[in-house]
Amino acid sequence: MNARRTSLTPSLTERGFLPKNCHATVDSVLKDLKLYSRRLSTTTTALAEETQILDRLHYKNKNQHRSSLFIRRLNELRRYSHRTEEFQICSFVNDLRQCFFGKADGSQQKQMKGAWSHHPDEEYVSKVKEQSSCFLSLLRKMHAVSSEVFRSLSLAMQTGAFIHLFLTLIAITSKIANLVAEMIEILQLVIPVMDRLLAIFKVRFSRRLYV
Repeated sequence: MNARRTSLTPSLTERGFLPKNCHATVDSVLKDLKLYSRRLSTTTTALAEETQILDRLHYKNKNQHRSSLFIRRLNELRRYSHRTEEFQICSFVNDLRQCFFGKADGSQQKQMKGAWSHHPDEEYVSKVKEQSSCFLSLLRKMHAVSSEVFRSLSLAMQTGAFIHLFLTLIAITSKIANLVAEMIEILQLVIPVMDRLLAIFKVRFSRRLYV
């Protein structure tokens, strides 16, 4: 679990310095980022809610079952889930969108309306993509861990004891796994959008070579 969010600061350039034939690409990128940002917000909120339930159940049962494999697996899943919250992927995407409206952070969401007026530098976009890829790796690991939790709970349930607890934990684990799978799907869509944005800088650089 070595993925860590890095604080990023963009350098903003006014829209007029970007070739006009790139403007349509930016319009398309911003439209897609807005859509995926909303989807990410919904799934991350739902994941946080499920994690809170899992935390409470873990707290109530950890002493009684502390030597059990399923508790150790649950604790690992909880750590991954809290890591995803700490990463704050939604603010990453929103901060990128905010750059196009002249703000270096996402503190003024009302400004993200109307025509965009600026664009961030290539290094910033590259680092946002890199961090998004790190988050995607974290999600994939978490999804694998959720599968291990499901297997350990299924084995523990075969004893016939604490059936209600195991069924509850299996339901929560399954929901978390589904939410993580959805987040993986969204990130796999977000990263190519950033590639489209990075392609703009190549166009801009090639134009400079021939001017």
